[in-house]
Amino acid sequence: MALTVADEGVGIAPDELPFIFSKYAAISSKPTAGEASTGLGLSIVKRLAEEIGAEVQVSSEENSGSIFTVSFS
Repeated sequence: MALTVADEGVGIAPDELPFIFSKYAAISSKPTAGEASTGLGLSIVKRLAEEIGAEVQVSSEENSGSIFTVSFS
């Protein structure tokens, strides 16, 4: 079973994808509504998913949005 969340935001640069699950990640993509970001959200998602035996994957293309998938075993 999997949960998929997609957005139509600015996307994430390919060279930044390896860092998005790191604590306090500061990447060039900015929130579209101008809200502040601590860089903790995705690191928390990944940690919680791993604690229950799930895996988080992301695919993204700049200017086309991102797709996040949490796969449960």
